[in-house]
This record gives sequence, structure tokens and C-alpha cells, in this order.
Amino acid sequence: MEISRGVGGGRRTKLAVELARYGAAARHRASEEGVGAALVASTRLASAHLVHPLTVTRRRGRTFRAMGTELPYETTRYNNTWLNERTVEIPVVRHILAGQRPRSVLEIGNVLRNYKLAEFSGVDHTVVDRYEGVDDVVNEDVRTFRADRRYHAVVSVSTLEHVGYDEPEKDPDGPIRALETMRHHLAEDGVLLVTIPLDYNPTIDAAIADGRFSCPEQFSLRRTTKDNRWVQDDVKSGLGCNYGSRFRNANAVYVGLQHGR
Repeated sequence: MEISRGVGGGRRTKLAVELARYGAAARHRASEEGVGAALVASTRLASAHLVHPLTVTRRRGRTFRAMGTELPYETTRYNNTWLNERTVEIPVVRHILAGQRPRSVLEIGNVLRNYKLAEFSGVDHTVVDRYEGVDDVVNEDVRTFRADRRYHAVVSVSTLEHVGYDEPEKDPDGPIRALETMRHHLAEDGVLLVTIPLDYNPTIDAAIADGRFSCPEQFSLRRTTKDNRWVQDDVKSGLGCNYGSRFRNANAVYVGLQHGR
């Protein structure tokens, strides 16, 4: 979920959205850690992008094991995927969609369009994102969104943790209500998939820990190395990890699955 409206609420191009993302991150780091730290982080990121082709070559063939299957890491340049949790989230989505072969997908948060998933070819793909000001995105609050149809796959990648947390109106139960929306739109033979970075939003972590936010199948993916290798683990172990430490960004991701209503 990205706040990406231009002046006057107009739509912005994908490039403008990406530049705004980097600018916002730099301003946030400058306010939290100082201008010097922001400059160092920006320099490191620029260097990482310069050596991205070499990194992709070096990591070609590298896999992680999840759901009993060896999955290749995602190394797309977009959103620094090879440096953060997207490197495992996107392969998990690919794997689930390849097995489901859905005819229609409801996505909460505008993420997957940026990865050109072959599994989406010819699929009816609806995206709901309250803030993402790009074409063909439904700008509605996921907590109250209702469509007059069901979908064969309902997916959300690192979005629900922002609902009611990174918004002006605070709502501790926002992620739970968002998950209810996802279930409401799931077809009888459909699949629901949600990923959430752990230790980002303490209220959703608490809801996962006490079972108020849960899925029939759930596990965590946990980062283990500086060069961004991950392993599957149980949810409790994932909840014990810290966001931004020992590594930058998420050190553990919650994965929830539901097959059928």
C-alpha cells in the first residue's frame, strides 16, 4: 500500500511512484536517524543497484524450502526485491497461484503487477488499494470494500500491517477487518494467501499470537543471513524476530493460507 497521489489527487506514473517511494524512505530515515545516516543508506542502495546484474548472476539457482518445495528466490530490481522480504514473498505467491490456476484474483495492496507474474496472464485481476494512485486500481478502504462477486484467489502481500496503523485514523482491529474482507470475497473453491512482515505493527503481532488473526494453514519465513537467505519456521519463532534487526527490513514474515470458504 503506497501513498502515491500527485498534486490535486491526480494519477501518477509507475516511475513517479517509485521515485516517490525512495524519496519518502530517505526523508523518513533523515528524520529518524539524521541526514548523515540517510546519505549513507542512499549511497549503499545506489551501489547495490549498480551491482544488481552481478548479484542476480551470483544468486542464480539459489533456492529456499517452503511448503515442502524448493522455490527460487526473486531477484527483481523493483523495490529492491533481492535485498528484502519480497525475495521470498513473491515466489510463495507464484507457487500458490501456479497450483491454483485461478480465473480471477482479488489483490489487497498494489504489489503483484510490478512483478509481471506469468500466472496472471489472461486472469481477471482486481486490485484494491486505498492510496495507490495508478490506473485500474480501486481506491477504497479494504475494511469496508465489498464487491458483488467472489474470486478464485484472494491475495495480499505485506499490506495488511499498514491498515489502521500507518493511517491518520488509528484502528487496532484494522488488519482483522481486512482479513474478514478477504474471506468474504473468497470463492468456495478458492485460495486465500496473506503475508505480513512481523514486528512491524505490534497490534497485528498480538492478534496473531492470541489467534484473533489466523488462517487454517500458517507458518513464518525467517531471514538467516546477510545475503538474504530464508528458512521456513513456525509462527511462534517468527514472532520472536525483530523488524530491522539483525538485518534491515523484515527479519520474519507471517504466511497465512486458506483453501475454500
